[in-house]
Amino acid sequence: MPIEPQPPRYVVETSGDKLTIIIPSKKGVITLLAGILLLSIFIFLTKVLYAAWQATHNFLINISTPPEDTKIYIAIIVFIVFFLAFALFIALPAGLVIFRVVWITTGKEIITIGQKLTEISYRTLLANKSKEYWSDHIVDLRIDKPLLSDKIIKFDYGSKTFAFGKELTEAEAGQLIAIIKIYIRPTSLRS
Repeated sequence: MPIEPQPPRYVVETSGDKLTIIIPSKKGVITLLAGILLLSIFIFLTKVLYAAWQATHNFLINISTPPEDTKIYIAIIVFIVFFLAFALFIALPAGLVIFRVVWITTGKEIITIGQKLTEISYRTLLANKSKEYWSDHIVDLRIDKPLLSDKIIKFDYGSKTFAFGKELTEAEAGQLIAIIKIYIRPTSLRS
């Protein structure tokens, strides 16, 4: 029995002269579970760091030999070290993991193409990010999978290159480019 072809993840909607493409995030269960595990590790590390801070603070209070002003300077330095350790090793990575978990669970990329404007937006439960481009200045739609990005469809816009199509496969990207090229044509090609 032959393998059934998989439907694309994206949804294409048309209304009048507008084309809307909705690309939901990949629902990677393993990535989601890894994110939840990392968050629990970060919570544990926060408790360990807080316990270390309390022990250091109690130690500094019980020191009787240095003068009081020296105790204050030592306490300030220790506080700064603990704060930087918390920010670099717990808060920043935890924020990135939370962002990824929110993207996996609620994220979607929406591309709206009209005669004049093209809008590319990324939406999650917590944040929306959107950029608009003049449709007739978008040229050279192509598939390009760079190593450090998960956006596979690139286009030239003036003297810059932009990308979209987060986590699409090459087959899905090729299908979308064929659909988009019907709606986007540079000014010099329009009749």
